[in-house]
Amino acid sequence: MNQTIEDEDCSPIDDKFWEQIQRNGNDANGHATTSTDRYAECLQERARNEAMYGGGGQGDQSNGNEYGVYCENGEYGGYGGYGGSGDYYGAGGGAENGGGPVHSNHSNGEDYRDVRTPEPVQTVYEPTHAPYESSVRLWIGVVNLPDNVTKVDVKELFASVFRIHDFRELPYAVTNAAGASREVECIMYPRDANFVDLLEEEFKEQVLKFWFESPLVSSLDPRGLMWLHEVSDEVSAKSTVLKGKTAKVEILGLEMGLFRDQGHFVKRAQFESNANVELYLDFSTRSMVITIQNQYTIEFQTKEVQDFVVVDLSWGASAIYLSMKHPPRIYELRNEDPDGNSDTDIKRRRNNIWTIPVEVFAFCQTYKLQVVNTRLNPAVKNPNVNTALNMLAAVGKEIYYGKVKTIFPKTALPSSQSGIPTTTKHHKNQAVNFAWLCLSTSRGFVIDRFDDSFFEKLNEIDAWRAEAALYSITSIVANDPFIAPLEALKIGCKRGKKVGDLGMLGEQGLHCKLPRVIITPTRILFFEPDIVQTNRVLRHFGEQYRFIRVAIRDENMAKISGIHGQIGGVLNYIEELLNEGFEVGGVKFKFLGASNSQVRDHGCWFVEVKPEQDTARKIRDWIGELSGIKNVAKYLSRLGQGFSTSTETVKISVPDYQLLPDIIRNDYCFTDGIGKITADLAEEIATHLNLPYTPCAYQIRFGGAKGVVAVDKSPNLSRLFPNKRIFVRESMLKYNSQHTTVEVLQSRSVPQELYLNQQLIMLLRNVGVPDEVFVGLLKKTLNTMSQMFIDENVARSKMRSILCGVRWDDLEATGFDITSEPYLRSMLMALYRVQMQNIRKKSRIPVDPRGARMLLGVVDETESLRYGQVFIQISVNLKNPLSGSKVLKQKVVVGKSPCLHPGDVRTFDAVDCPKLRHMVDCIVFPSLGPRPHPNEMSGSDLDGDMYHTIWDPDLMPRRPIYRPMEYPSANEKQVSGEISVPMMIGFLRQSIEHDCLGQIDNTHKAMADKWGLDSDACISLAYLHSQAVDAPKTGQWVSVPGSLRRQITRYPDFMMKQDKPSYPSNHVLGQMFRECNKYLNACSVDMSALGCSETELDRRFEIEGFQEFIPDARKRRQQYNLKLDGLMRIYGIGSEGELMTGFIEKYHEKLGRERSDVAAMAGVVRQKLTERFREEFFMDQKIYADGVIEEEAALRKAAAWYYVTYSSDEDVEVYKVGKTTAVRFLSFPWVVSDYLMKLYKRNLDQGRTKPESVQLEIGRSICAEFKNCEHWLVSGFNERCQLRDSINSVLCHHEGYYALLYGLSATCLFDTRRSNEADLLVMTNDHSHIGRLGRDLIMQKQILRKIKDWIQDSCRHCKIIRTTGLARLRFAGLTQTNWKGHMTVIPEYLVQSMVLIDYIYYNPWLLPLLRVVIGWGMVTGIVGADQNSLLDSLVLGFMVVGFCLDRNLLHRVNGNQIKETVERGGFDEGYFLPDLWQGIIEALYRDTEYMPSLGAVLLEFFRNAEHNAIKIHPDLQGVLGGTYYSQIPNADRHGVSMLKDEMLRAFHRLCMHRTVVTLQDTVKREQIEFIRLEDCRTMIKYEQYYARLLTQVAGADVEVHNQEWSRVPGLLFKINGTNAAIRTAQRQVDYFKRRGQTLAVVRRSFPGVSCLWVKGASILIVEGSGTTAQHDRVLFEDYSVRPRHPDHDNIGLYTLRLTVGYPNRSDPLHAVGSEFEEFKQHLQERFRALKNSAAYSHICNGPIRMEVQFGLLYMVNAPTNYIESPDGVLVQDVKDAVAKTVPEGTVLHPLMWLEEVNNNRSLWRSKLKQPTTKSAIQSFCFSRIDPAVSKVRLKEMLVEEGFREGDVEEGYYLVCRGENTGQVAKYYMNMRLEKVFYPPLKWMVADVNRRVLGKKLATGDIRFEVTSQKFNTVAKELRNGIVNHSSCKKVNINLMSRTEEFRKFRRQEFCRDSSGPWATKVYVDEVEVQSRPKKAPCGRFTSFEFYESTLELRIEQDLMDFYWQGSLPDEFLSDMWKLAWGLSNRLRGMTGRQ
Repeated sequence: MNQTIEDEDCSPIDDKFWEQIQRNGNDANGHATTSTDRYAECLQERARNEAMYGGGGQGDQSNGNEYGVYCENGEYGGYGGYGGSGDYYGAGGGAENGGGPVHSNHSNGEDYRDVRTPEPVQTVYEPTHAPYESSVRLWIGVVNLPDNVTKVDVKELFASVFRIHDFRELPYAVTNAAGASREVECIMYPRDANFVDLLEEEFKEQVLKFWFESPLVSSLDPRGLMWLHEVSDEVSAKSTVLKGKTAKVEILGLEMGLFRDQGHFVKRAQFESNANVELYLDFSTRSMVITIQNQYTIEFQTKEVQDFVVVDLSWGASAIYLSMKHPPRIYELRNEDPDGNSDTDIKRRRNNIWTIPVEVFAFCQTYKLQVVNTRLNPAVKNPNVNTALNMLAAVGKEIYYGKVKTIFPKTALPSSQSGIPTTTKHHKNQAVNFAWLCLSTSRGFVIDRFDDSFFEKLNEIDAWRAEAALYSITSIVANDPFIAPLEALKIGCKRGKKVGDLGMLGEQGLHCKLPRVIITPTRILFFEPDIVQTNRVLRHFGEQYRFIRVAIRDENMAKISGIHGQIGGVLNYIEELLNEGFEVGGVKFKFLGASNSQVRDHGCWFVEVKPEQDTARKIRDWIGELSGIKNVAKYLSRLGQGFSTSTETVKISVPDYQLLPDIIRNDYCFTDGIGKITADLAEEIATHLNLPYTPCAYQIRFGGAKGVVAVDKSPNLSRLFPNKRIFVRESMLKYNSQHTTVEVLQSRSVPQELYLNQQLIMLLRNVGVPDEVFVGLLKKTLNTMSQMFIDENVARSKMRSILCGVRWDDLEATGFDITSEPYLRSMLMALYRVQMQNIRKKSRIPVDPRGARMLLGVVDETESLRYGQVFIQISVNLKNPLSGSKVLKQKVVVGKSPCLHPGDVRTFDAVDCPKLRHMVDCIVFPSLGPRPHPNEMSGSDLDGDMYHTIWDPDLMPRRPIYRPMEYPSANEKQVSGEISVPMMIGFLRQSIEHDCLGQIDNTHKAMADKWGLDSDACISLAYLHSQAVDAPKTGQWVSVPGSLRRQITRYPDFMMKQDKPSYPSNHVLGQMFRECNKYLNACSVDMSALGCSETELDRRFEIEGFQEFIPDARKRRQQYNLKLDGLMRIYGIGSEGELMTGFIEKYHEKLGRERSDVAAMAGVVRQKLTERFREEFFMDQKIYADGVIEEEAALRKAAAWYYVTYSSDEDVEVYKVGKTTAVRFLSFPWVVSDYLMKLYKRNLDQGRTKPESVQLEIGRSICAEFKNCEHWLVSGFNERCQLRDSINSVLCHHEGYYALLYGLSATCLFDTRRSNEADLLVMTNDHSHIGRLGRDLIMQKQILRKIKDWIQDSCRHCKIIRTTGLARLRFAGLTQTNWKGHMTVIPEYLVQSMVLIDYIYYNPWLLPLLRVVIGWGMVTGIVGADQNSLLDSLVLGFMVVGFCLDRNLLHRVNGNQIKETVERGGFDEGYFLPDLWQGIIEALYRDTEYMPSLGAVLLEFFRNAEHNAIKIHPDLQGVLGGTYYSQIPNADRHGVSMLKDEMLRAFHRLCMHRTVVTLQDTVKREQIEFIRLEDCRTMIKYEQYYARLLTQVAGADVEVHNQEWSRVPGLLFKINGTNAAIRTAQRQVDYFKRRGQTLAVVRRSFPGVSCLWVKGASILIVEGSGTTAQHDRVLFEDYSVRPRHPDHDNIGLYTLRLTVGYPNRSDPLHAVGSEFEEFKQHLQERFRALKNSAAYSHICNGPIRMEVQFGLLYMVNAPTNYIESPDGVLVQDVKDAVAKTVPEGTVLHPLMWLEEVNNNRSLWRSKLKQPTTKSAIQSFCFSRIDPAVSKVRLKEMLVEEGFREGDVEEGYYLVCRGENTGQVAKYYMNMRLEKVFYPPLKWMVADVNRRVLGKKLATGDIRFEVTSQKFNTVAKELRNGIVNHSSCKKVNINLMSRTEEFRKFRRQEFCRDSSGPWATKVYVDEVEVQSRPKKAPCGRFTSFEFYESTLELRIEQDLMDFYWQGSLPDEFLSDMWKLAWGLSNRLRGMTGRQ
């Protein structure tokens, strides 16, 4: 012990003492640090000398298993360390006595037996015997091997130093993230015996040191290209152990550049060494920030970093290389306060820092961070570097270690506009130049790699091929970061010409190829031209000038937003660039204009500038006369009419045109945007559009007019305007133009299906449409989506709507099965995925077209309709408008998107009007009334708006319609003079800066869900949205008020704000979102991989002689696939099925709002591609000669095309570079689908079988799965029987117990992939308790504990689950397999197992079916045998049996008879013999004729989830013990509900994939939960602990992030896992919420040790005055003796004396006054309250224990009226006052109150306000034992009472103050920190005031306490990431600096054997108290103050069993009372007179 601590002359704490504190703080303690820990070494040395005890210490940590230090000669092994997942072992003892003692893990109450030698960690490549018995190993991989380096070379390299196991080489189909095409892997072990005891981290340092310093490595890899990395089973953020969620790393130097190759870094720029650079990582937000001089920040997300991180440890300072996918965001921090007094810095976006050019930030996307070398310089430790690397690994980045040499550039960086070098012959070719710009600005381009050899090779090829090759290289380098340019050029040349020759410009010039450019804050990006539909300008000037579409984006391709900082600076840069224009191959491009949609999408048009011409002005003048427009927004809008995508139709001469006036009433325009055309002109337009019918209305552009023209058949029209064909109203005419061709847009009067959306659903719900209607529509849609994979009729119905080049009529005529063909199924899959995505994100649900349509709005020109009426005539058939029509005559509800105001949906009367019957598939509004109906709905007009029109009775409003919103006309902002290009660009800039429509819409959704659509907030937002729409015209830009934003603290779950707090919305959108989530990831396969290597050749498409066409077919297929791949690459389409259907899930990041147009364009290009290759099919003279098609030859050629596409013998090309699997395109032969169908029909007629149905395919996969595991079943069952027999050999010696198999082990349904799991059930020959045993949890646990003791020699781990009668076990040494599993004594489980065995025996086909279903249930996590599962595994099996019984598919079994037999103690041993299962398997293959279709049974079982998962079949109700599955014991009702959801999801997966293999895939999703700060204060700072806790409890990957300082403070939980795991985690989080809401803590500071008291916990019991003595009184007398608390010396203290005589009693349980009954009643009430409340958590609060203390009870500051009362105070008044007193001003929760007080429960500090209630009485204080009672007398007394001396413990307590009030730090005698205690929570306190012995007080008052206390050992703190090794020093310093009381203690333990089930111990504490002066917190300790002794009786019985039972046994209470009363009497005899 340190001498300065013992010194009584107040000597100061010297430096040596502090050194020891700091040193020990770093090391934590012997159980927490490495095997080289100083304390552990000390113990080992002592063990070697004394041969007594092995070392403690923490052993290696791997997969959660940690081992203590092995002591060679020690008698006992030391305690094992703390493991991450619950396995704790002490190292083995010496040879003399074997293993060490049992060590208890206090964190979860599991006990473990130390073992002789720790078991090696089991992984995939674990060797049979670890060398040198070392569990330390490292699984490494080496990539980037030079061509001359072989696998053998690498193996010899490592084998020279380490032991190598399982060395292998892994070739890759495509390169990985590091650009490697092959990798060698191995497992390494220490070779030298001196390194056997290294920890894994230390061994890893040794390996890295060898890798960077060994000359052997340098000689093998002189260029330094090879990288080493640690291989892990699964790189996941959830599995990586993180020591914290944030990290700050000091950067010694920051350089910017690029990798030339894996061994060389080209440095382009660097920051000075004094730049004060730091790196911050935040794991919660996945963000990284580099700060420079606290003035600039470089910010990026971890997802924006390439998937590899390189670490170089070869130089003095380590270097970390981060390669970005795009430039990061740069901000400057500025203080806007001119005086500098403001603490808030304004973030301003920049595109460079200091003098470093913008080009460097644009092109140099690799950052070299020089940090302290943490691995090679042990003297300098910076653990944050390792933490940062761990975080990067946790988010999926691969950490590579390699030597990287920094070199200087030899080539200048290219500018954003520099063309291909002039040394190439193509430098004047603009197409090649543009392709080079696409390459040089793409991701992955490194100019330093492109040397002269590349350009020389490029000169050897033609210009068109060079262009195509450069485009190919662009996509190659983006996915392969280190590919050599020459290799990429070689690949690009092979791919040849792409889609440039598809003839996109047809006769009408409908489409063209157009380049695309994106401007970001740092660069100009060029993209390969894609195909777009033309517009008026392109059609007229496309041959004269080149045009480019330009978009403005952020670096990550998202829209630029000012949410994270001001963006004015970068917008100034972009504005300047837009004004200057840019060059491509020497040609200048300048700003031309922009349409409305482009402005909203932050885009514009650029056009090339011809020499000496103002090309842009020329085009603008040609568009029309715009000089009279003085509003910039309107000018751009009118200019944009020339850029509207349109189709040119009929040219109109001037005499055919007529301008009409508008219909104006009440200042409203009823004809805003609509005109007329004649019927003949409408037919002519339809002919130009190749339409089979004539629409009655078109949306057009005609000269300077825009809007809709509707057919007018009125005879007055031809009479009034003869020879006129088109009539344009004044509102349509925007400007004058010479263009006279009618251009038609997409909108026209055609039958269109209506899809609901979120806004429309909210509006309809607001007018009374029930939620059930929308949910019903959703369920119907989801059911149809699944049915299309198994129902041919549904599939055909869906496929008819897909224009994919396949002739569906031929397929239907032949009866071809769509659902069985891979290519056609891939199109169904694309349709499914896109529809599911739209439903989930947008609630886009189709409505039956018989009840709703999307209709074009027109006006009633005849004035026949009245206000409130509409005319609607619809086509009956959506696909065939000519099939007939129907006029609606009923109520309709109409709306238009966007619709935010509750009045934006209106109801009308649909009426018949003969004059309007020529109007079909449109809605005709009246031209009469006070206001136009279109204007009432979102302020719309008739210039092409589409209206949601619904007449389905279920969707009609039930409540009155809200008044429509007024949309006033905007006052336009005018400019003087002519509108110039800078004005237009400036307007575009302002639109970008003030774009807030999306923010308004999101805010509106959140507010509507919270307050309702008609709330004031939502009405305000609706008006704000209208103003934002008009803002470009008015110049009055708007933003969402902060007052509204602050009201949104959480978002509804359907908004999917993953980075924000959310909640499950109870409104319909939330219900629909969660319903859709049931099917989330049902289609989880990679779409690009569909139809790959698993494709089977269908013999029905074969014909004799087709082989002669195979060579040509291969050539054509390659050409076709290359063009298909090029098309997919241009648009970023992910799969062939998406391209062919137009249902595209994800587009290229370059695309914006025009994505819907892209789908149409892709369809056009696909059609052209199909037509081209169909023409080539017939160009063969063998097929087509002299105008005649040779049918047989055509069939043979079609068969050849099919063969080369589907045959597994053909090569599979890798088209999507970067994918992990090769992709096989399948659409090629379907170009000639008509000939394929002819082949199919011919072969079908010749007797070739049809394909298997989905049911047969699924059944076949069930049998195949069973066949794969068949050989495991019987052998696995035999092994489990051997385990059972081994257990029985132990149990046979104990009271007739014996073990049986049950559950999955008994029914042969165990998982063969986890073959070491077994389930055992223990029975007894005593059958009298069998009936009761299944219901008595206490009895179950008592038996399990006895069994645990009996088998402890064979069981290395046994934990009894508290909530169930199960025990988790791990066996060792019984058999060759290390078994783990469950053990129970519940006989009902045996009954269920035997009944299920009988059903399998009589129906063998059940076995494979049940194995599939239960295996699926275990994968989902819903069923299982442990406490985390929601249902027992066999319950799912009985659901299948019940389903089959309902359909009479099974031979019935009498389960009730089996149950009765078991309850009598009898059963047939034949159930558990291996021969039984061998016979069942033989019968399964023998009796196949009686087997139903397993696939059909499985499909129907999952389809009928709603019925199967609810009610139990009557035959099974007696066996399962309930009528419904939710009533089964231990069943979770939420689990049953979730099971139904999982069954429906499984049904979808089976339908799509047609194999049960898909059921074995674990489908995970992410869920966000949030707890408000006020409900989680006790959890703050322990996020890592709770994350680990939830991960362990739920089986999900959980992150907990502290958002204490965010706008919405609290804890954010990110949960990733299966639905069952998420549900389990959610329940735990909900429990935390309830607990936080229940525990209202009053935080106050008091002297002494703090604790928490539960309201109502305290009771005062006065001896002699029981519950029956209502009128007893007590007198308050001075308490002037010792002992007392030292802080109570100068205040009044009082004790109680009963005024009546005390009874003379001998039995304390039955004495007058009933003190015991009062004690028992109070304790039982408190215990029941504890059980029924949500306040207690075993994990958070610690175990419940009972303690009894002895001393003197006195009161502090008793009320004056109590003291001065001569007659005393009623005892009951005193009791009530003590129990009910509450401090004034405290807000209390009605259920619970916790008050923070000292351990004497009294004495507020003087500065705190005292309670003013006169009747308020301070709590009683409890003193220690009278000093007159010596230790010797106490010892003698305890020995006389039957106690014996036990262990002695010595140490120090430091009572701390400050932020963590009430912490107590416990130190060992050498001042090494051991534990930190938190304030105990006292649930029950009973103070017994014993009678006064004459005039002298006697120590003997009793205090009974039921408490729980949480404490953390330093080892646990380290493991949970609360502290780390380097911060232990700070922990100790902080504790010492906050110490107010310093105690030295000596604790003597006394034990006594007990005949009852509860053991007791007595602790005698001797305490010397010293205190530190408050003015000198780090100075001297004061002199000795006082000495005290404590006598504490502690019940060792774990009260958790009583907790689950909800009550305490009377026997237990009486025993405790007797024992305490007896000890009290003995003490009183020592200190007083009787």
